[in-house]
Amino acid sequence: MKIPFPNNFEPQKPLKIYDYQDITIIIFAKSLKPNQLSLVNLYQQGIIPPHWQLKEPVVCKPHSFQLSFHEGININVEMGKVSFSYKKKAHSNSLDIIVNNFIAKIISYQFQRFQIVFRRLITFPKGKCSGLNFINNNLLSLQESRIQVNSISPHKIQLNFVYKLENQPLLISVIDTPVIKKKNNYSGLLFRGLINDENTKRLNRNKYQDNHSGSNIISNYPKYLDFFNQIVNSYLL
Repeated sequence: MKIPFPNNFEPQKPLKIYDYQDITIIIFAKSLKPNQLSLVNLYQQGIIPPHWQLKEPVVCKPHSFQLSFHEGININVEMGKVSFSYKKKAHSNSLDIIVNNFIAKIISYQFQRFQIVFRRLITFPKGKCSGLNFINNNLLSLQESRIQVNSISPHKIQLNFVYKLENQPLLISVIDTPVIKKKNNYSGLLFRGLINDENTKRLNRNKYQDNHSGSNIISNYPKYLDFFNQIVNSYLL
């Protein structure tokens, strides 16, 4: 015997319908200029493995150029900085190797500092929840009247958390953000993790050989990424 569903029946949907994550390591160097580097140069220096192939043509602009490889890693060179990034689903285990190769072999640019950035974007089903409401109700647990000024609710909310992992500060920001996917508008949350090397000592040859702190932090980024996702999954969602 079939039992008909009521007209207003709607199956329960998961909280999140889209979960995207990427990782970026940025090296800052004042003297770095895009025209000083090239794909051939990176191959010759042994920074990029010789068997790596471009996924897309090199994107060249007046003040930057970008390389995208089949292995999932993207390299973007701009005035004063170079970034190495990949999407989490690419499962690349070469990111730290490529970055440390770059630091060790191209030392003439007087590296100043680095950043490791984790981004995770989660969207909600239409009409079910908004990023702003999620932050207010689940993370702040504040009555709407307490965050209103003259009956005006905030247009946007951002929360910042700082955790220390092995004496390395990890800043996590939670930001409500609109998302456009396949021409549809959704509400979402952007979780952003940041490890920022505040040491102003330059990552020159002597520091790289005698003090491996910067290199070790970069090599340990998977541990920081796991910690970041543990916080997001277990405590923020």
